[in-house]
Amino acid sequence: MKFLFLFPLTFFMVGCAAPVSQVPTGTKEEIAAEFLTQQIQAQEQIIEREKRIRHVGMTMLEANADLCGENVAYHNGLVLWTRNNLPKDQRDELGDYFGLDKRYQVMLVDKGFAADRAGIRPGDIILSINGVTIPETRAAKTFEKIQKESFDQQDIDISVERNGNVLDKRISRDLMCNYGIAYWSHDTRINAFADGDNVIFTAGMMNYLRDNNTGLETIMAHEIAHNLMQHIPKAARNRGIGAFGGALLDVAALAAGVNTNGQFSQYGAGMGGLYMSPDFEHEADYVGLY
Repeated sequence: MKFLFLFPLTFFMVGCAAPVSQVPTGTKEEIAAEFLTQQIQAQEQIIEREKRIRHVGMTMLEANADLCGENVAYHNGLVLWTRNNLPKDQRDELGDYFGLDKRYQVMLVDKGFAADRAGIRPGDIILSINGVTIPETRAAKTFEKIQKESFDQQDIDISVERNGNVLDKRISRDLMCNYGIAYWSHDTRINAFADGDNVIFTAGMMNYLRDNNTGLETIMAHEIAHNLMQHIPKAARNRGIGAFGGALLDVAALAAGVNTNGQFSQYGAGMGGLYMSPDFEHEADYVGLY
């Protein structure tokens, strides 16, 4: 019986308005070309955002090197990439567009810092560092080895290829707090955080900040302060202490015949993590404004 009501409803719905424009459909080639254009724009946005984040972060890391004690290092002031850093499904197309192969190429140069002062430019291909050639095969391991060997050297000699010409440069590196500055383009959450070794900004946070440089500087200073004041290992230690105390209660409960499945340990770890957490945030605010 109830289906009888569908017939008049269907009759009226036939008279509803519908679009009158004919929407064009692209060819397979046109759709692929548009997708590639969007991928190029996305990659260029990643580079610009990372450049912006690094400029703010490195300026602060250099200015506050004296506060970092022994946790300082010499920085080149550049970011390298290869074709392998690109999304796998667009690696060939994007690689051709940006002129990338398996060799290390300069993706960006931090304005005013060591590489920039030495005349290194985006697009330069790294041929050798301190006389050691960077091969196409095993390039990452060779580069990592050179970095370790030259860790304490302020000046390094570098040969680059630019427009088919080989240029020899000497980079006098900047001493600064030994924290990394990273941009997570895949993370849409509005977040920035410190992990003890790095300061990370997400795509969601950069979407939120847009052109708000004051906001970027304030958040950067706050997160660097978390690393500087050792808040991350301190919070981890607090969680461990809380988990241990909870484990003792779990053992006592089990001895009494009650299996808690580790609930007290989990609760203790959570409480330990919260202990002093507001004070850590207040201290990061204070130190960040120093």
